[in-house]
Formats: sequence, C-alpha cells, structure tokens
Amino acid sequence: MRLKQRVGLPKMSCQRHAERAFNKGMTHAQARGKLKWYLDTLFMKYRTAHNIRVYGQFVYLFGYRCELITVLVLPRDLK
Repeated sequence: MRLKQRVGLPKMSCQRHAERAFNKGMTHAQARGKLKWYLDTLFMKYRTAHNIRVYGQFVYLFGYRCELITVLVLPRDLK
C-alpha cells in the first residue's frame, strides 16, 4: 500500500517493481558520502530493515525475508 501511495504505481505492478528495486537497486555497501550517512541513519531508525536499496528516487527498506517494509522518498540533495 505504501508503494502505491508514494511511488504512484498501479496495484498490479507493485510486486514487480519491489522485486526490481531489490535486484537492481544500489545497496548500502555501494553508497558513498552523504548518501551512505543517510542510509546509516535509516538503518538505525528502522531496526527491522535488513536490506536497504536505493532505486530511482526512492529508498526501499526490506525485512529479513526480503519483504518490503516501507518506501521513502530520497531527499532532494541526495538525488
């Protein structure tokens, strides 16, 4: 539901988009500079998020079993 609200995708394509973000998105280990600092703060805030991916202009937080927890908009200065 959060993916549909924030990204604006139809309900039928949300699952595919989440899988694409998990497979092709930038991982926490690949990030550098301010982006890495921002992802560190998100990781500390959302303790249940084990995988954080940046895909497009959104940050996807995935849980232990690769289930999508939430989607956040990437801050303007980090795009």
